[in-house]
Amino acid sequence: MNDTVPDLWIINLENISLSKVYSVLSLHLFSKEELVRAARFINEKDSILHLSGRLFVKALAATKISVCDINKTTGADIFDLIKALHIEIQPSGKPKFRKSALVKLEDFEFNISHHWPWVTIAFDIVYPIGVDVIVLEKTQKHEISSLVDELEFQLHRDETILIKSCLNNDDVAKATEILCKIWSAKEAISKLNGLGINMIYNNFIANTCIQNNHTIEVFDSKMNHKYLVYSIMLSNNQYIAIASKRLDLKTVTQKSGLPLFNISYKSFSDLIDILPSSSV
Repeated sequence: MNDTVPDLWIINLENISLSKVYSVLSLHLFSKEELVRAARFINEKDSILHLSGRLFVKALAATKISVCDINKTTGADIFDLIKALHIEIQPSGKPKFRKSALVKLEDFEFNISHHWPWVTIAFDIVYPIGVDVIVLEKTQKHEISSLVDELEFQLHRDETILIKSCLNNDDVAKATEILCKIWSAKEAISKLNGLGINMIYNNFIANTCIQNNHTIEVFDSKMNHKYLVYSIMLSNNQYIAIASKRLDLKTVTQKSGLPLFNISYKSFSDLIDILPSSSV
């Protein structure tokens, strides 16, 4: 496998037929634990996003495994691989493939984030990785101001000042952009390290002004460590952030002008295409 560049899959489910989704989700591709976890969501769309994310990451892993197979891999082979892959949650809260005698999975690193209509999957053969997608549904000036007040104890003082300065100048679009970048970057770092709610967000300071190849510098003031987070704008109020143990200043400098990730935009139809036609 080529482990030099991690993968990022971005899936939009906005215009998907729910009946088509359910036809795929009913193919016995999930463990009992995965289905129980999905059933905890109150909102049906959240449950669909959750299961879709896991199905896509299994499909991505199956295609990676099949590339190494010297024999020709058929759709049925991919289908069997997907069925054999099960995701479990580690004590840290990070998802991980369950060890299997069928395939070697212990080195695979991945992370999933979703917010309707987006599912994002970051995948690396070797290095830990974290991803977050943010969609701010309320983007009026007073709504952004209220959200900043609500999050102020988790934002660094400099970040709060910067966002409020934009709002005071009636630059709501810029305030929205900065808030999205800051929050998604910190979430990606939290997921990278498996910290969850244990991460003290205001110890991290995001510099959204200095960017190189879409990267944002985030400084951990407590550990005196600098992260580089890759940021992608889907729209002014929708952003993706990816944090990787592979990504550092040296990497960015060496790859100047080159992609740091294999970015693919997918649809649910792409998933259906790799499954045997008789299964769907």
